Amino acid sequence: MAFLHSVLNDVYEKQPYKVGKESHLKSVVDALNEKLCSGHDGFKSAIVKVADGVREYNREVRESNNHVKSKITDFDREIKRLKTTVSKILETHSVSGTPDAKKIGLAEELVDKKALECRQYAEHFTSALDTHKTDEKTKVALNDLNDKLRDKIEYVRSTVQYEAERLEKVRRQEREDTAERTKKVVEVMKKCGEEISSHITTEVTDLVRKLKKLVEDILKELQKLRESLVQFVHKLGKWIDAADGAIKAADKNVDDILKNVDESYGSIFPMKIGAAADQVQRDIDQLYNAANFAKSEVGRLVTDAKKKVDHLEKGLKEDLNGMKMAINAKVTEIQTEIGKLHHVVEQGREGTGTKTVVAVMQYIQRKVAGITGRSGLKGIVDGVHEYAKTFANGMFENKVKEWLNHIFDKAPVKNLLAAYVSGNSAHLQSTYTSGAQDGLYKMLNDKVASVISNEVKKKFFSGGFPFATVVEASNPNSIEHNVKAVKQACEQFAEGLGRAMMHLKINVHMIVKAIGEEKDLYGSNTGKHDKTNLESAVNLILPALVGAAKQVGETVALFAGDNASKMQRYVEQTLADAKQLDSNLEKALGLSAGGIGPPGSSGTNYADKVDTAINEVTRTVTAQLPPDNDGGVQLTNFTYSFARPNGRGRQATDAKSRKEILDDAINDFKSKVVDDALSSIDSLKSQVEQQVGVVTTHVTELREAIKRIGYYAKGQLNDLKDKYFKKYDSASPKEAAESINKIHSDLSELQKKLESGPIKDAKNFTRIAGTADTLRNATVETLKKLVNKEIEAAQNIITIHFQKQYVDSIKRLLTSFAEKVEEELKPLPKDILHDLTLGHKAFMSKFAEHIITNPKSIVGIKDIENTPSQEKSPLSQAAIKLHGSVRRFFRDYQKNPDFSKDFRKIETSNDALQKMLAELITSKHFNNEFNNNLQSLNNELRALHPSEFGASSTPMLQSLKEGLDALTKELSKAYLNTYEGLPYEEADKDKYAKAFITSFYTIHDSLTEVKEKCNSEDQWKDKKCCEIQGRIKNPLGKFMKRCGFKIGHDENSKDSELQYPSDLNGQQILQKLLAKSFDDTEQIKHIKECLPDKTKTQIENTFNITHLLECLLHHVDTFNEVSHLALRTKPRSPVMFTKCLLGVRVSRIIAYGHLCVT
Repeated sequence: MAFLHSVLNDVYEKQPYKVGKESHLKSVVDALNEKLCSGHDGFKSAIVKVADGVREYNREVRESNNHVKSKITDFDREIKRLKTTVSKILETHSVSGTPDAKKIGLAEELVDKKALECRQYAEHFTSALDTHKTDEKTKVALNDLNDKLRDKIEYVRSTVQYEAERLEKVRRQEREDTAERTKKVVEVMKKCGEEISSHITTEVTDLVRKLKKLVEDILKELQKLRESLVQFVHKLGKWIDAADGAIKAADKNVDDILKNVDESYGSIFPMKIGAAADQVQRDIDQLYNAANFAKSEVGRLVTDAKKKVDHLEKGLKEDLNGMKMAINAKVTEIQTEIGKLHHVVEQGREGTGTKTVVAVMQYIQRKVAGITGRSGLKGIVDGVHEYAKTFANGMFENKVKEWLNHIFDKAPVKNLLAAYVSGNSAHLQSTYTSGAQDGLYKMLNDKVASVISNEVKKKFFSGGFPFATVVEASNPNSIEHNVKAVKQACEQFAEGLGRAMMHLKINVHMIVKAIGEEKDLYGSNTGKHDKTNLESAVNLILPALVGAAKQVGETVALFAGDNASKMQRYVEQTLADAKQLDSNLEKALGLSAGGIGPPGSSGTNYADKVDTAINEVTRTVTAQLPPDNDGGVQLTNFTYSFARPNGRGRQATDAKSRKEILDDAINDFKSKVVDDALSSIDSLKSQVEQQVGVVTTHVTELREAIKRIGYYAKGQLNDLKDKYFKKYDSASPKEAAESINKIHSDLSELQKKLESGPIKDAKNFTRIAGTADTLRNATVETLKKLVNKEIEAAQNIITIHFQKQYVDSIKRLLTSFAEKVEEELKPLPKDILHDLTLGHKAFMSKFAEHIITNPKSIVGIKDIENTPSQEKSPLSQAAIKLHGSVRRFFRDYQKNPDFSKDFRKIETSNDALQKMLAELITSKHFNNEFNNNLQSLNNELRALHPSEFGASSTPMLQSLKEGLDALTKELSKAYLNTYEGLPYEEADKDKYAKAFITSFYTIHDSLTEVKEKCNSEDQWKDKKCCEIQGRIKNPLGKFMKRCGFKIGHDENSKDSELQYPSDLNGQQILQKLLAKSFDDTEQIKHIKECLPDKTKTQIENTFNITHLLECLLHHVDTFNEVSHLALRTKPRSPVMFTKCLLGVRVSRIIAYGHLCVT
């Protein structure tokens, strides 16, 4: 609420316009101010009023702009309507046509009327936007616009006023000019008509005389033409009759040809040709089948004879193959057992491995070689040597810097150094203030580590740091010697640095001063740095550096002394045995000849000889009895019966076996009967079938060619008969439009029309002598009337034209005025709408949209229950709403042109706010990280002062800063446990145990007191969580304050750090303390063993926190009791209480008096 109040109050005080300020925004600010300290309940009651008020505020701002916009859009709409009406005046008349005088007159009246309307619209518009004449509402709305837009509207208003006055002045001048032109035209046209009438009489008389002479000449020529045409028509009729007979005879001959070659005409010749071809094919097939049957019978008999001979050979092959497989099976069984041996050696269990003795021996030899190599025992010796070298002469300083960098990476040193950089950013070189990763400044840390290392060496180790004297790994006692050397160097360094600190030979001031005078860090600003955070950091760094050296020395000490000597002996003895075994295995594998010579030289491979002997058995059997493709063996070595003689006391090697001689005799029979006699039957059949096909194809092609030509000829004759010689019928002349008969008919008709038409008319014209004179007189009189009529019409046309010119001129003036007005008005509605995107108007619109009125905005906080859920706490839920609202607001508002250039000034503050809210969502409560984030946000806001944005074009930055300042101020009141959020360090586990055991009794006693007194009617049960209750001091409040809580002063206070309100009483606290129970069966059994008898009966199926405290108390008491027992072997008294807390078993508690004395 503080954020909302500060932002909206700043807007209220600084907005430059009146609209919405007093009517809505004041009530919103007052409502927020009234509920500022009323917590969640106050927020719930105020946020609805705020949302409604801001919504109404933005609505009123929009309506104010829309009021001005409506004046402009109404005028624009009337001008557009006027322009449309004017454009339709006379639009149906073309330039070359004769306009209607009545329509022109109406158009003239209409255009004058529209000019008057235009002037009235303009006067109304200019008056409405004149701040000296308009109503108060419009005047306020105009003044609430931005200055630039207000000036633009005034310019448009004055322009419209000027253009309207100019339009009326030009219209009046056009009216006067049109009347003067019309009067002059009437005078000129009257005089012109008299002159034309006199000229017509003279010209028509002469024309009639000449025309009579020409008509007589034409009549003579027409009579000659008629006689020739009669003769031509008679001859054409005779030619048509002769051509028609020839067409009919040709059509009959084509039909006779088609009847003999086309099946559709009933011809049987094509059928006979096909039947003859089919019969030849059947005869060929019958002859082929007979020959083929004889061939197959002979082949079958030959095959049967050869099968009987092959049967004997196959039986022998199968018997021999069985014997071969039995031998191979035994060899395979031997190899399988070797494979099992290999798997047992390699995997340690029965299985299948490589089936060779060489593989088994090679595996064993590789494993033995690995023991002696870098990954085995030798690697241990070399590893100790390499580690010791990092502490050798010249290297120990790097180790010190490494320890320092590790210390810098841990809180709180990291935070102190980061604060040091932040506080001295103006003095430090930019190289050392950039590139921070998670709060670490790597380059700065390296430089500080180097300075501290140099100061320690210069002030105390002037001769150089201690170092380990390292011997080579090949030395027999290298492990023992190197470990002792490292331990001794670390102890010397830790002891020396600790002694220097104790005697102040090196202190914090020296190191801080050296860092401040480092030129690489500060350049010309040396000695000007703020030392506060650096001194705190160095105070922590020096003891931590001593501890780091001690820790390394103690760790290495575990391997020193007797342990190192034993380890050295065991490694050397095992390494010698492994090398001897590796040498013997190399001899067995032939890797060294007789044990003499380097590994890899040629020698006897005894394992390979065993594998070779086993494989030789299989190879020999396979060579003597090679397999065939039928599951048997080949008989190539049986030279007396089934194979050719091999020359051992026999014939030459190319002689045949007895089986081959028998096969040759059977094959000769088959060759002579089947192959020679019947082999050509297939070829002969193919040749005959091919020739039959050729004959059939040629006959078919011949028949198709005759049909094709015949049909083409018939088609052409039909076209000639049906199209070009079609009978002509005058009732349907289009059907014979291209026929020669139509031409004959047309020529006959032409002859008749010539006789009854032109010839007859010419005779009549020349025969009646008085007709020409009569026509002359009538024509003259008609022409005079026509001329007078045309002159009158021309006079009207010109007059109408002048009127039309006037109408067109006024139309152009009105259109030009309308276009000028539209051009001037066009950007105004958009500019008025754009005014809402500027300054406070835009800010309030986006602020309401994303922060207040959006269902996902902070308005949803009112619906959050004030009790934690399993997934999200009320704080986390509220942070989600605020985080989303702020993120959406800045993401949208930074695009605003009026704000985008200034966004970078608040961008870092926004990032800090986003980070703080995002981590609040994750943590679900206030923690140490929240405190750091809040501090970062405060730092950013302090840097955002008026000097940064004083020249800004928008005042919104200050409004946002006011809101964020108020938000951080309220968040700074959040309760935060000092130790919460610190990282767990495994190295500090002993310290954690000490702290727990030290504080446990206090925790146990306090919670026990809460349990007992909050359950008692006369103690704290009805007491509330505040200092004063009912004007008297409250014991419960006193107890809470003693425990470190900041509580409210009285029941109505809102300034406590507790999560719950001040009216929370003791009974409710006890209920919350015991609200959570546990039902783990194993834990219940354990807890019962730890509790006294009277408490055990209280636990059945669940237990609570009080039972856990009793269980822990039992274990802590037992631990203390055991820790104080002395052992017989080394009985001695403790020198400090820390020994007790560490549980050192040789220590025991002695009398308090004795402790005081010592």
